[in-house]
Amino acid sequence: MNSAKDDAAGLRITSEMTAQVNGLNQAVGNFNDAIGSRLENALNKHQYISSTIQAAGVRFIDADHGFGATKFARNF
Repeated sequence: MNSAKDDAAGLRITSEMTAQVNGLNQAVGNFNDAIGSRLENALNKHQYISSTIQAAGVRFIDADHGFGATKFARNF
């Protein structure tokens, strides 16, 4: 038969475990937010690099069609 002391101890353990689960859930949420932020940052950098490479390609094509390699090298 359970005593009042057993019920109090069980309640305390349950409360502590609930607090631990809540803390872990918050940690998972924070981790997911951090991953999302890193991915967004990487995507922005990828887009910047892609547009820079594309612009350099356009300048290279322009240089090859009569603007001269020297002018291309100076402007690049």
